[in-house]
Amino acid sequence: MKLTTHLGNLVEQTIDYKVQETLIFTGDRAPITLETKYIKRGLSCPMSSKTVYRNEFTSSYTWSWFDHYEDLVAISYTIETVD
Repeated sequence: MKLTTHLGNLVEQTIDYKVQETLIFTGDRAPITLETKYIKRGLSCPMSSKTVYRNEFTSSYTWSWFDHYEDLVAISYTIETVD
């Protein structure tokens, strides 16, 4: 956990996360694991692992993947904290 200056004199504790996205398809198609991302978030906005399915409302980023692949059924996000 780190302290980061945010909005001038306000200080918020932050956590660094390692995010791994995996695209999951129907049928025999193998999953695609995307490049690992590192994200810094404030304690007020924690992250956790989850799976997002095609029929769920999500961000435009996620929907761009579903628009690109017709046989994509879910995106799995594996989240780990980084020291």
